[in-house]
Amino acid sequence: DIYNSITKTHYDPEMPDSDRKGLKKFVDVKEALGDLPVVYPGQDASTDEFNYPCDNEFLKAIGKPGIHPLMDHICRKHNDVDRERFRVMIKNRWSFGEMRKARPDHARVFDNSYVVQWWDLPSKTIIAHLHKDGFQFIHPDYEQARTFTVREAARIQSFPDDFVFKGSRGEKYKQI
Repeated sequence: DIYNSITKTHYDPEMPDSDRKGLKKFVDVKEALGDLPVVYPGQDASTDEFNYPCDNEFLKAIGKPGIHPLMDHICRKHNDVDRERFRVMIKNRWSFGEMRKARPDHARVFDNSYVVQWWDLPSKTIIAHLHKDGFQFIHPDYEQARTFTVREAARIQSFPDDFVFKGSRGEKYKQI
């Protein structure tokens, strides 16, 4: 009842066209994260001088155009096996369950162990478990083959780009 009483402003990608009237298009991962610099596992792409384009409605709402610091765009380290799993899933646009069936050599226990957040769809809501491993928030870029950074997770949850998180990386994920 509570969920149904919430006034919806954006449509769901699975919503029939007949129900979309008067609603805005959902914010997809590309709109939310597409302007951020590439960062590979174990690297830090944070900078004091990031040129924020703020070239879509979402970015205009959470940031301001111009040169500003980009904080917490630091990627976890990932082992080669996980990075290969990420690449296979992204390249084939597979869920983890689909990958397990097609590539049993990449098996793991749970089908929701790894979840790619696709460029053209909204991201799943960031969960508290993200501080542990992040495998449910795999970046959609095949080349980067990694999980979300703190800054990316913050953007998905609509934190302003100048919002400062304190503590260790794990504590920052928990704050988000």
